[in-house]
Amino acid sequence: MKLFIKTFILFFFNSIFLFSFTGTDSTSADFYKAGLDFVKSGNLVKGEYYFKKSLDINKTSKAEFELAKIYISEKTISGRAKARILLTNAIYREPKNIEIRLLKAALMESFSTGMAFKEYEEILEIDTINVIALFQLGRFKENEFNDYHRSVFKDDPFSPELSYEEFALEDFEESEKYFLTLLKYYPENSQALLHLGILYEDLGKPEKGIPLLEKLTELEPKKYLPHLYLGLLFYKNSQNSRAYNEYKKALEFMSPKEREDFTFNSVKELIKPIFKDEIKDFTEKEFRQLIDEYWKIMEPLYLTKYNERILEHYSRVAYANLRFSLPKENLTGWKTDRGDTYLRYGEPINRVRFRPHINAGGRTQVNLKTDVWYYTDMVFGFTDDFMNGNFRFSTPTPGSRYVSQFAGDSYRFANYVKNVRNEIYNPKFDGPKFKIPYDIVQFKDLNNPEKTDVYISYGLAANDTLIKNGNYIYPHIAGFFYSDLYYNLKNSVVDTVSNFRKSGLVNIEKDSSLLVNSLALKLPPDSGYLALEVLRNIDKGVAANRDKITVKRFGNENLEISDIVLALDISTKNENYYTLKRRNFNILPNPYSIFSDVNKINIYYEVYNLNLNESGIANFEQKLTIKKIEEKSSINKFFGSILKVFGKDEDDNSITLSTNYRTLNKNQSINFMLDMSSYDSGDYLLTIKITDSNNKSISTNNKNFKWINNNLIEND
Repeated sequence: MKLFIKTFILFFFNSIFLFSFTGTDSTSADFYKAGLDFVKSGNLVKGEYYFKKSLDINKTSKAEFELAKIYISEKTISGRAKARILLTNAIYREPKNIEIRLLKAALMESFSTGMAFKEYEEILEIDTINVIALFQLGRFKENEFNDYHRSVFKDDPFSPELSYEEFALEDFEESEKYFLTLLKYYPENSQALLHLGILYEDLGKPEKGIPLLEKLTELEPKKYLPHLYLGLLFYKNSQNSRAYNEYKKALEFMSPKEREDFTFNSVKELIKPIFKDEIKDFTEKEFRQLIDEYWKIMEPLYLTKYNERILEHYSRVAYANLRFSLPKENLTGWKTDRGDTYLRYGEPINRVRFRPHINAGGRTQVNLKTDVWYYTDMVFGFTDDFMNGNFRFSTPTPGSRYVSQFAGDSYRFANYVKNVRNEIYNPKFDGPKFKIPYDIVQFKDLNNPEKTDVYISYGLAANDTLIKNGNYIYPHIAGFFYSDLYYNLKNSVVDTVSNFRKSGLVNIEKDSSLLVNSLALKLPPDSGYLALEVLRNIDKGVAANRDKITVKRFGNENLEISDIVLALDISTKNENYYTLKRRNFNILPNPYSIFSDVNKINIYYEVYNLNLNESGIANFEQKLTIKKIEEKSSINKFFGSILKVFGKDEDDNSITLSTNYRTLNKNQSINFMLDMSSYDSGDYLLTIKITDSNNKSISTNNKNFKWINNNLIEND
């Protein structure tokens, strides 16, 4: 009974309401107003009813406009078709009504981009600075540029490729024109700033997009996307430190879920192939530890405050999300097939898009839009199988009318490759990469038997510098770093160098000279990794060297020899520009180990734990052997001021010189000069053998060097 009463009351009041608007005194305006009220309350069905009633009495553009909005909201083909008719009629009645035209233009995007483009152009004929029309026209041309950039048409495997690049560049210029016009009148339009900025990135001109995104970050300082894409453009423009700062801000303003996906899930996917089936046994905490270890291992440069490998990863994720995301499919860019490939292997050497077309001869075949990415030794194909923008790894489809334009099976190939090569990474720095020669020598720490003195000497090309007041100006920062086998940084030294004295120059050949510096660490005997890094001020050039090292253990009992230093000069004077200082010797090392007739070969090494006789005297013999490598001809005689005894080995390719020493020290420094002015050019092996005459113990060490005799070359 209660239900009946409620139903009756509702029917009664609705009938009264309907009656009040269907009487003879009701006007089109009354029905229109009722329709607006119902739409405002969320009742679109009654809103539709009253707008129709209004149009039955009087055809007005405003009723057609409101009714069209209801049909569009249905998101059906029939609804959009009815809305199109209504809006066409409304524009006929009010041809200069911008609001109606904008709605129709937006509606036409669901029919055809070309039809929508025409509608927006007509709006600009009425209102030349309409914000929405300018932006949408710029966006359409931006999308067309991205679609046709690097595109070709190839009818069959034997026909030539027809490039679309000229047309793509025309689209770029039009898109740029619309965005610039918009920014001329509305300089703080955030969407125009964003889209024009990333448009320049895709053309390969990030430097033009940077000022736009910098302005956007000022306008929207707490939104992460402007910072993220500005970081990407800085990175593309080799401004790593600025990219690092922007990525930090972007991560700060991301939601926890977005940040987790960006910094954790993407890395987890990257390193999964390394661990294969073991991956399922890892807890989330263990995975996070693995990621931390992974970044430590991959860090290419310790001198900067950021990890360049992480910067590269963030840039790859940002680019993948920018270019490959599919919002309609709720698919993040790095999770697509193209995104995963970009995440692992970075920017391909070349990318080509093959335009879709139909071969109608015989059995009709649809050649789908296909992207082909070329790396140094890999090629991947991606096909837009469902014509929705989701390019998936190309696979053979025997018997299908819809075929990829890439012949291989990229799906199987990609799964194979990532299990044997989960990534490709070539470090990218702010400046150019350059190489430097370096040499490592180890000595016993005479004050601490638990440590070893490790010196690394490096050389910089003197022709890269300016000479001022007799000094070579070469400002740079140098670092010597030691990590254990787990890549935990254990010790380091960083030196800031401004200039070198001219008298400290190492001449290699007539027109080749080095500026030499040395760095030293006291390290425990163990195995680990060393890093020598140089960051050049003038152009931010980087020399980064990594090597495995076994730090020697020098004991206190057995006879031992330190490493051998090959130097241009050795002095007991206070030569401040001689950077390798050992005991009371100042040494100017030659890290190239290349000598010529313009300089002399100086040798320095140390002998440890000599046996003292009852008189407290150590007696030992030094045998110096010089052997030319990989040559059979005999070596000419050479003269040295300290060499006293000559004796040839059985091998005619070497010569041995012996010297006897007496000293009161258990640990003795040895240095002398070699004169090789009469010897052929070539690679040589220097071997030093020490025999303790008191207890007959023996120790040896050796060193390679290259000798260039310009005088003999000229005479020949």
